[in-house]
Amino acid sequence: MTTARLPDEGDLLLGPITLPAGKRVHAGFAPAAPVAWVTSQAVPDAGRVWAALSSGHPEYGLIPFLLGALPGDPARPWDSEEFGDPADPAQLDHMHAAEILAGLWDGEMPSEGEEAQAGEPRSSMGARCAARSACQKRRKTHHGRQ
Repeated sequence: MTTARLPDEGDLLLGPITLPAGKRVHAGFAPAAPVAWVTSQAVPDAGRVWAALSSGHPEYGLIPFLLGALPGDPARPWDSEEFGDPADPAQLDHMHAAEILAGLWDGEMPSEGEEAQAGEPRSSMGARCAARSACQKRRKTHHGRQ
């Protein structure tokens, strides 16, 4: 989205939609480019506002999205503008979700050695899955299949 299409800082009125004051958020290093317009406070009745902005996209040119924050710091990354240079969306054509998710998952679960030290099996599906696995083992043993 180009600078000309992003609203100016301050209150925003788009047809029947009123948004709290907001500002442009920049990404990149040389020169930093505005990539989004972000409200300074939570939007009341966000679901209805989202729907109205989504249906008004052809007229307003904005695509709504909900923001999250880094744990323990609600100002980051949005208020501190911790973004790199904008990426080319065509790169998504060469990415594989399973590989990306596997890479993000790596390190989130204990290794086999750490698991043995803890004395309790864990699974990528959580304790419920580990408990189900233990029950299935008992059932197999009980029925003489193991």
